[in-house]
Amino acid sequence: MINMAIQGPIPIGFDQVFPHGCYAVGEVEQVKDFDASASGRTVYAKDKTTGELVWQVAVMDQGRAAQGEEAEEGPGRR
Repeated sequence: MINMAIQGPIPIGFDQVFPHGCYAVGEVEQVKDFDASASGRTVYAKDKTTGELVWQVAVMDQGRAAQGEEAEEGPGRR
C-alpha cells in the first residue's frame, strides 16, 4: 500500500462546497498565528503560498438554511 500526502491546498471550488450559496453570519476577522504570537504581541497568519494575510468569516450554508437547518462552516467548525 502506498501512502501519498497531499501537498498544499486541496483544489476544490466554492460551488462544490456550497452549491446553493452561503450567508456570512459573522464578522470578517484576521486569523491569528498562535504559534508565532507572544505575550503582548499578536502575529497574524499569512498564506504559505502567496504570503498574503489570511482572513476568516463564519458562514451558513444557504441550502441547509432553506431547509431550516443550521450549519456553520469555517476554521474550527467542521
